[in-house]
Amino acid sequence: MYRKILVPLDGSALAEHALGHAEEIARGTGAEILLVQSINITVPVAPEAVFIAGDEAIEEVTKASGKYLETIAAPLRTAGFTVRTMVDDRPPTDAILHAADREGVDLIVMSSHGRSGFSRLVMGSVAESVLHATRRTMVLVRPELPATEPAHRNDQRYLQVP
Repeated sequence: MYRKILVPLDGSALAEHALGHAEEIARGTGAEILLVQSINITVPVAPEAVFIAGDEAIEEVTKASGKYLETIAAPLRTAGFTVRTMVDDRPPTDAILHAADREGVDLIVMSSHGRSGFSRLVMGSVAESVLHATRRTMVLVRPELPATEPAHRNDQRYLQVP
């Protein structure tokens, strides 16, 4: 069913949380896993700010990203998965969509910050942007919330007083 699974990574534990899901799907389908990282270097908007990114700086960031992706890929390969890595200099949404199109991926598996309401409106979401821009199947992985006591236990009406 799935031959290629794209997993965008940004170096965060949240993004890496999607790997387990991609692994399970790849295990069942024999799909290749494509790990992608965007290294888009944004230019400051303030008129007084000056930003000059030399070729050396860009090359250094590209190497560091490639090394990061390889540290993620190595254990997956050891476990028997076919894994490739790709570093892209486009903004994250564009990098993901470009890689998906270029590589003909069947599935995009990525984490979502799980924001809602005002914070989602203000901060935006790469996952949401990709979801709206692609026709490919996506699996959005929400962050795991820490286990807590049921809400009613913190409600004074339910506390037993001796």
